[in-house]
Amino acid sequence: MPRSVPSTLRWVFSVIAAVLAVCLATLTLLLAWFQQSVGDESHFVSSADDVIQEESFRSDLADAATQQIMDSDSVQQYLGDGSTIGGLPGLQSWAKDRASGLMHSTVKGVVDSEDFRSTWKQTAKETHASNFGDDPSSTLVVDASPIYQSVNDKVENAVHIDLGLGDDTARIELEKAPSSGEEGPMAHFLHNAQSLAAVAPTFGAVAVVATLVSALAAPRGKSLFVALVAAAAGLVTWVSMTVLAARFHAQLDTVEGTGGLIAQHMGDALTSNVQAWALTSLGVGLGIALILVIIHVMNASRHANHSHTF
Repeated sequence: MPRSVPSTLRWVFSVIAAVLAVCLATLTLLLAWFQQSVGDESHFVSSADDVIQEESFRSDLADAATQQIMDSDSVQQYLGDGSTIGGLPGLQSWAKDRASGLMHSTVKGVVDSEDFRSTWKQTAKETHASNFGDDPSSTLVVDASPIYQSVNDKVENAVHIDLGLGDDTARIELEKAPSSGEEGPMAHFLHNAQSLAAVAPTFGAVAVVATLVSALAAPRGKSLFVALVAAAAGLVTWVSMTVLAARFHAQLDTVEGTGGLIAQHMGDALTSNVQAWALTSLGVGLGIALILVIIHVMNASRHANHSHTF
């Protein structure tokens, strides 16, 4: 009986260390993906660049941007609410419809131009800086100022009117900040991930140590504990990445307008490698576990044969 107490405590300690190792390994892999795919500006911009290859996206972007421009204060000061002008019913409404058609042609010309690739690249850079730069926004935003500035320049060159479309108003919020002044939910989550990503290697190192401690503390079947950690970490990482990506897309799908359209397509591009990461993590974890189990079985069989021989 006295000898069973230390053994029981070792099993408990081994299990606790294994659970800690699984959690830290999963967190390390999630943060590694985040740093590479989202935190790194060059990868962020490169992923976003693939979006403008889609003609359907450029068409939808022209429609959404035109609507937002026509609803902006910059345009309303010239066209009003579309009711009457000079006492003539419907004249202002006609003028606004005419202006909307001309504005749509202007925006479509911008997004279909050869120069739009550099404009879109700058939009991705500004968006990344607004969310992950030295002074990040308290809410998740899309900074579309380069796009609207291009439209503004084209309008100014044509009719010599500066609509001020490239001002700070082109930074589109994708969520509402709490009234308490705290960060928005999505911005808060991403900023925490950005901070934790800086210490991801430390989490990984601790996960390795915890795995070894779990194996050494186990009274028997030490390699099986390492196999358990590897398999569990792979499985939990796969589930976590799949669930978090789905929730991220669900959040972005609720955003309307130009900002929502840009964010949804950028989000699709940024998370296009999630399943590859998730399945690779699962495969590597299960592969390591399988190898360790085979080694354990072979060693156990060899010991059994050796004992039988003697």
